[in-house]
Amino acid sequence: MQVGIRAKAFPGFRSCHGVRRGKELGMAGLASADTPDSFPGGRLTLQGLTVGPVTKLSGFQKERGHQVPKVPDEAAQAFVQAIGEEEVRNHADLVFQRLRREFALRRRDFDLQLSKGAVRISLPGSRLDVWIELQGERSGNYELRTEISGEKLLEEALIPQWVQVLEGICSELIWQPNRPIEVEKVIDRLEEDARLRPHLDYPLDGSFLTLVCPDPLVIWEVRADRVTFRIPAGGDLRSLLEGSQRLLPLLGTQISSPDGFSQT
Repeated sequence: MQVGIRAKAFPGFRSCHGVRRGKELGMAGLASADTPDSFPGGRLTLQGLTVGPVTKLSGFQKERGHQVPKVPDEAAQAFVQAIGEEEVRNHADLVFQRLRREFALRRRDFDLQLSKGAVRISLPGSRLDVWIELQGERSGNYELRTEISGEKLLEEALIPQWVQVLEGICSELIWQPNRPIEVEKVIDRLEEDARLRPHLDYPLDGSFLTLVCPDPLVIWEVRADRVTFRIPAGGDLRSLLEGSQRLLPLLGTQISSPDGFSQT
């Protein structure tokens, strides 16, 4: 599993039906007046990426003259979106069925929007996007992307349910703050803690930092415009969510060191 961080706009979405939000939803506390992307001070998303050869997409038919695009231009992207629609719909349905089971969703609780090569499911307080695109020039691969956004992704009581829904699908959490982060000040605060210092890395100009929390194993990258939490190969989603909970306070004025760092 690989993970990406790009957001996606979906012009041309068509809505399949309306949505009645909130009261019937079995996910306690999910519904709110906030937008799906809201989170204190910024936007919070869980993201996942699956990569595979274009020739393996269900709509690819060599006998009809289909060829693997070499350049990711508009025509190539449209081709991959068309031949990969089945994969997008199947993957979105897989995630939706997990959501429906874990959070006792009813039909009236969600709004489904479809576009070529993309699916959007809007829920009270959160939103799921699944889309496909050509990976890059001459790669011959597609990228099937999953993104779920919402202000309740790190709510402690809901973490077990998010793990059941997104385990094996998402392995990166992104927080995009409303205001730029002063990375050098964060570095200074982290270096004041002898337990954190051995796990900290940054370039000469201090433009970003990387902190590796060993238990649970979560890689934390801080840049001026975003904070990324990533689990490596073999990591699990619970570690990502719980590790993110522990590390986010480190951006504050006071350092609240996460558990799991060995004393040097």
